[in-house]
Amino acid sequence: MEKNKGFSLVELIIIIAILVIIIGIAVPFFYKYFENSKKSADVASAKAIQEEVSMEYYSNPDFYNAANAVAALNTTGTTNIIAYCDSGSETWTVYGNDSVLSDFMNSSCEARPIRYRKPIDPRYEATPEEERDNTYKYALGSWNNFTPKGWAIAVVDDKPVVFVTDGGTITQGVSPLVCPEYPAASSN
Repeated sequence: MEKNKGFSLVELIIIIAILVIIIGIAVPFFYKYFENSKKSADVASAKAIQEEVSMEYYSNPDFYNAANAVAALNTTGTTNIIAYCDSGSETWTVYGNDSVLSDFMNSSCEARPIRYRKPIDPRYEATPEEERDNTYKYALGSWNNFTPKGWAIAVVDDKPVVFVTDGGTITQGVSPLVCPEYPAASSN
C-alpha cells in the first residue's frame, strides 16, 4: 500500500483557482463596505460639529450676534459662510477675524478629518419651492463635482449648517445631510 505524499499539481492549481475566485468576489464587497464606512464617519463628524456650533449659537448671544454679522458680510455666495478649515488642520479660519467666533471655534470645536476623499457630485435636485425660496438644501446642494477636503460652517435661515468643502477657498461645498452621495441624505 502506497502512502499519500501530498497534493498533486492539478489539485493545487484547482485550490488556487478557487481561492482567486473567492477573493475576486470578496474584494469589491469589502471595498464598498469601507467606502460606506468613511461616508458614515463624515456624516457623524458633520453632525457632531453642527451640534457643537448649534449649542453655542443658540445659547450664547455674543456668538449668535457675531455669527449673524459675519454671515451677513460674507460675499462668497448664498451660503453665508462664517468659518472653515481643511481636513487635518487644527485651526478654523473665521471670516471677519471675529474674536468671539475664533475663540469658540479654535478652543471648543474640533476640526475632524475628512475620511471620504473621492470626487462626488453633490447636485441636489431642488423642488421649485426650494429653488424659489433659496432654502439651505438648494443653496448647499447645487454645486458641481468636487473632492471633499474640509469643513465649513454657514448660517442659513437662522440655523448653523455644517458642510463638506473642496478646500480653503470655499468655492464649492455640500452638506453631507443633503448630498445624495451620503447615506443620511434622504432623511433630511
